[in-house]
This record gives sequence, structure tokens and C-alpha cells, in this order.
Amino acid sequence: MNAYKRFLPGEICGAVANWGHANRTTGIRVPAAEGSAARVEYRLADGSANPYLVAAAVLHAVAHGWREETEPPEPRTGDVSLNPFGDPEVPARLGLAVDAFEADKWLYEAFPHDLSAALCVLKRAEQQWFDRAVTDWERDAYLPHH
Repeated sequence: MNAYKRFLPGEICGAVANWGHANRTTGIRVPAAEGSAARVEYRLADGSANPYLVAAAVLHAVAHGWREETEPPEPRTGDVSLNPFGDPEVPARLGLAVDAFEADKWLYEAFPHDLSAALCVLKRAEQQWFDRAVTDWERDAYLPHH
């Protein structure tokens, strides 16, 4: 639940579906490096995410883009933490992320059905527990999009 508290305007945690080179405000960062220093930084997930599921979802998307020969959008430059280009934003709460996952049949069906269904049930329960435990002040102060 705390992971979603970082998705606030002006933060540089990568809360928007975009990419750039030397840009720490983008969701995906591809630094201009060669050899063993070359890398892609997926900055949308944090340390509380299951790294195996994140890697599987990202690789599924990469494979799809490769097969479809999809051209990526232009890399973003400058501070894009306030989303000046109107790129798709990460859901601001866990419950909204579960809704988006269920609605995205392409991604939902990329995993075994039992896994996707169980993940949704567990994460919805986690959101409900959070909603019962967090005060109105915390909701108003930290989750302006609820």
C-alpha cells in the first residue's frame, strides 16, 4: 500500500508510462551506456512488488512489441513528473491497479488464470484492509485521487 503513496505530482519515482535516456522522472529509463553498463531501468514498480511478476509482465510486453514491430514513442526529456505530455498514468491506488489489470485482458491472460484471479482477490482484500485502517486525514493528505 505504501508504494502508491509515492505516486504524487512532482515526485521523481516514475509514475507515468513513458521513457527517456538520462531522465530519472520517466517510468522507463535507458541510460546512454555501452557494454556491461548498458541497461534498462523499469522505474514504475518498487521494492514491494513481486520481482518475478514484474519481470514476466515487462518481458511479455517487450515480446509483444517486438512481434508487432511497434515503434516506441519519442523519449521524454526534461522534468516529466507532472506529466506535461499527457502520457498514461499509473493507477493512484492498489484497487485501481487491480481494476486496470482485470480490464486488460491481454495482460491478465498472459498469466495462468488461477494466478491472475488469486492475485486480484488478494490485492482487493489488501485494499479493503487498508481502507478500514487508514484515517480520513491520511486519505485526504496522501491520496488526493481516491
